[in-house]
Amino acid sequence: MSEPITLKTKKKEHLSKADYYGDQIRFFSQFSSDGQAAQKLLGQAQIVVFGAGAIGSQAIAALADAGVGKIRVSDQAETTKPDIAGNALLQLQDVGQARAERVAKRVNEKNIPSVNCEAIQAES
Repeated sequence: MSEPITLKTKKKEHLSKADYYGDQIRFFSQFSSDGQAAQKLLGQAQIVVFGAGAIGSQAIAALADAGVGKIRVSDQAETTKPDIAGNALLQLQDVGQARAERVAKRVNEKNIPSVNCEAIQAES
C-alpha cells in the first residue's frame, strides 16, 4: 500500500507598495517631481464601474493594478458560461453566481496593496 500524497502550498506573499508600484512610480516621476504623490492620489481615488462583463472586467483589472484605492462594481447579471471567455476575472466555478460579487472577490484575492473592491448588486 502506498503512502498518501501531501501537497505543500505556498503562503500568499504580500508585496510592498514600493515593490508593486515601483515601475509606475518611476514613470510618474518622469512627469512630476514626486511620483509617489501621484501614486498616493490613485490610492485615495474611489470609482464605480457599471457592468462587469468583458469590457468592464478589463477596466476593473487595470484600475486595480494601477492602485485605485476603492473600486465599486455594479452589475445585475449572474455569471453565465459565455461570460467566462471574454472576462478577465471570472472562472468556470463562478457560473450561476452574481457577476459583480465574483469580480470583486477576484480583485481582492490578488492582494494588491491599498486596493479594495466591493460589489453592488444592481436591481433590474
